[in-house]
Amino acid sequence: MSAKTTLRQHQLDWASTASRLPEPRGYLASYDLNLFQPLSPDALSAFTQGSGSELLPSEMRPAKMAALHSSSALAVNAFDYWSGKPLAAIASALGIEPAPERFRFEAQFPTGLGGTPPNLDLAFSYPDGQILGVESKFSEWLTPKPSHKENFKAKYFPKNEFLWSQVGLPNAQRLAESIQKNDREFRHLDAAQLLKHMLGLATAAPGRISLYYIYYDCLGPESSIHHAEIEAFSELIGTDMKFYSASYQKFFGRLRTAIGEEHRPYLNYVTERYCQSASAAW
Repeated sequence: MSAKTTLRQHQLDWASTASRLPEPRGYLASYDLNLFQPLSPDALSAFTQGSGSELLPSEMRPAKMAALHSSSALAVNAFDYWSGKPLAAIASALGIEPAPERFRFEAQFPTGLGGTPPNLDLAFSYPDGQILGVESKFSEWLTPKPSHKENFKAKYFPKNEFLWSQVGLPNAQRLAESIQKNDREFRHLDAAQLLKHMLGLATAAPGRISLYYIYYDCLGPESSIHHAEIEAFSELIGTDMKFYSASYQKFFGRLRTAIGEEHRPYLNYVTERYCQSASAAW
């Protein structure tokens, strides 16, 4: 059984135990059933206005966030509980300091190139204007990208212009060019997406940005490749900006030691749902 199949089977098992029976494709009847608690007002506004259409059902399927394998549902279950609460425990679990002041889902940072900029799953902000963008992955990274995939549209490489270098990201510029020329390949890490986020963040707040990559880990050969690609990406962007990465399992494990008994229902939910499968240890 593949790692992706194992992951999805664990989510089906959790849903059955929780009496939230999905349809055959793994969707629950509504996205509310897929969440620890109802969306906070800020989260509801962000997802309603966002370009990802996470809350809208279509003729072909329920809302995207109703899927047991939904990455947005994972991010909401992990972070929305902390909306309106002090974020010291979150900062400790993420391994960042100081603690941010607030966060928002579905954050967009336009690059000035037109079109719809990619959505960051979260963006933490600080009183001094610092921004920490967070990209979250659930099962997406387990599907390897095809070789010679088009990673960037032509607009990212206008003639005689170097967009990343212009906003203080020369290493990112070189890496983006290398990926575009198929000189550098990432099969499990979506490096091009991370580079686009870096460009948007640096355009919005030059010199005051950092990026966090958090992912649900799974045992298997894909995990080793993924880890190696994360490390390579970090080394290649170098000092362009602070880049952090961690698995959700490690995040929840650190959080368990950082919060008190009053948070037990939340911690029990995320532990039972996301940390009891044959995934990498937390």
